[in-house]
Formats: sequence, C-alpha cells, structure tokens
Amino acid sequence: MNTVEPSFVLMPGLDGSGRLFEAFEARLPKDIARQRITYAASLPATIDAYVGHVQAQLPAHGRHIVLAESFSGPIAIHLAHRLGDRLSGLILCASFATPPHPLAGVASRLPSSVLAPLKKNRRLLRHSCIGTKTADAAVESLSKTLRQLESHTIRQRLGLLTSIDLTASLRALHAPILLLQATGDWLVTRHAQRQLEAAAPQAQIRRVVGPHFLLQALPDNCWRHIQEWMTLHALLPAPTRKAHVTPHA
Repeated sequence: MNTVEPSFVLMPGLDGSGRLFEAFEARLPKDIARQRITYAASLPATIDAYVGHVQAQLPAHGRHIVLAESFSGPIAIHLAHRLGDRLSGLILCASFATPPHPLAGVASRLPSSVLAPLKKNRRLLRHSCIGTKTADAAVESLSKTLRQLESHTIRQRLGLLTSIDLTASLRALHAPILLLQATGDWLVTRHAQRQLEAAAPQAQIRRVVGPHFLLQALPDNCWRHIQEWMTLHALLPAPTRKAHVTPHA
C-alpha cells in the first residue's frame, strides 16, 4: 500500500483493544497510513505509563495525526507534548481533559458481580453508549469487546479518570485540534465538554448528533468532519485531497 505522512494514530476507548475502530477505518482512504494502538491489561494506572506504552508502539520518526477516542483523550494530550513538532494534529472524539462524569469514581469501585451483567446488557449499551438507531451488528461488536475486558481492568481505568486535569496541557498545544462532541453523550457530561472546549480555544468544534460511541455509530459522519478539518489544515495526502469535494450545497 502506498502510504504518506502524516499517519493516523488511532487511540482506543476504555476497552483498549482497538477493535472498535474497524467501521471507521473502513472509511479512511487507502493512501492514508494508520496505526491502531492497543493497551495491555497489565499497564499501571497512571497517565505516564499509558503514554510510554503508546510511544513504544510508534516509530521513532515521522509525523502523526493523533485521533483519541474517549478514555484516550487525556493520554493523547500528554503524548502530544512528547511528540512536539512530530504532531501534525490532534482529534479528540467524545473525550475530555477533566473527569468525564461524577459517577466514574463510583463505577470504579463496583464489584465484578455488578459489572459483568452490565457488559452483556445490549439494551443498556444501546441507550447509554451507542444509540437506539445503530445497527445490531455494531451493538453486538461493542458487547463482545466489553465482555472480553476484565472487570478489574475496567475499574482500574475508570479510577485513573477520577482526578485528572489536562486542561493546562491542552491549552499549551499549538498544533491543529478538532473536537468531535457527541450531543447525546451519556458518559461525558456537558460540564466536562465545556471544560474541554474552554481549554482548546483554538480548536475547531463539531457537535455531532449522536451517542458517546460516535465512531462506531456514525463513522461516515465522523470521517466527513475529519476530512473537512484535514482539508482546512492541508493534512490530506495529495490523491485524496484532489478527490475530496466538500459536501455542502
């Protein structure tokens, strides 16, 4: 495959597997290089540990557009500073720089006997995570991915989010930033969304009518917003740039 820089670095949500990017990745043009990040369950529950883990998966050279979904947002903000001039742009999708929800701390202490049934409850996943209009296959994929995630890993990762504050780090970034904000997000409060936006006054903000799992529920819509942002900042490869027509009347 003929690839060009900058490459996409896809940083996953709480599941850490990267498997939930499949629908979105299918929308990316073939001339855009990409790399899915995965998180080992054994990682210590610190931002530094996660950032170091991501860096170890990236090549030593080259420029990147970092796309961070949900849980990965704070990690990506920290990573962005380490990349320095190698960061071409940062996309935060349904993410946050401060605790996403007051109940995150409570959820981080739930016993496995409570978490296990929640991971299997497709009706709950539809209403709270991926949307009532999303195809059954996407809901099943989400449920399967979560079922494979150990409860102690969920608790550990949720616990990591209870006292974070990456707003100063986000405000200090100079690379182009895109915020994809889900209007129907049950997992990230409007307060957390406003804090994120306030910390990135230079960012382009796109409010997408959809659930927390935007990339899974609305991959075409998300790619359209990202493509327009990449066009604005001259980040698209030449073949894709020539083929791109902004879908506005």
